[in-house]
Amino acid sequence: EIVVLGDSHGSMWSDAIAEVAKKKGIATAIFCMDGVTPFFDIPPSGQNAAYKLTAGEKLRFDQARINCLKKWNPRLVIISTFWAARNDRQTTALLEFLGQQGLRVLLIEDPPILDSGDLNVMQLLAKQGVKPTGGKKHFWPHVISTDEKGRQLVRELAAKYNHVEFLPTYDLYTSDSGALVLDGKSVIYLDEDHLLQAGSQRIIP
Repeated sequence: EIVVLGDSHGSMWSDAIAEVAKKKGIATAIFCMDGVTPFFDIPPSGQNAAYKLTAGEKLRFDQARINCLKKWNPRLVIISTFWAARNDRQTTALLEFLGQQGLRVLLIEDPPILDSGDLNVMQLLAKQGVKPTGGKKHFWPHVISTDEKGRQLVRELAAKYNHVEFLPTYDLYTSDSGALVLDGKSVIYLDEDHLLQAGSQRIIP
């Protein structure tokens, strides 16, 4: 009934999605792979390799995704990716195909991108002497301006297609102090743009 397409950002939300789906008794399939965009040519071209995938492996992955979407005719397709690295042109083939199939699409907005670099946030906090304390929140003061590119893209796509909506998540992780990285004894971020389970669970409500 629900199909999730994504890269590592899709994996990041997948546990929260699966938890909600299980509570509601909704069958869910998750097709997410680190470094592999959810957007691909239709029909699949087989011309491009991807992170950790040969061109042939990427072709089979794309074909499997297409075949399952056609076979299952899901009630909802959820797409999550590192939106700051995408553009409108890359999304066209898949979103138009899903619309032609009569499928509803939900795009999940990214959380803020930290200026920490691709480093482990837990280690960085420890290095700064930050100690997890029950009931106390810690915010990362600086986020990357490319956040806005990704946020704008999901809104443009939702406005462009009648079958596409988006789930805003950015504001769940921000305040005037910056981005929430530690909530009590729960670390929210893994690295600059990925959440840990305690972070991704915040979208469940």
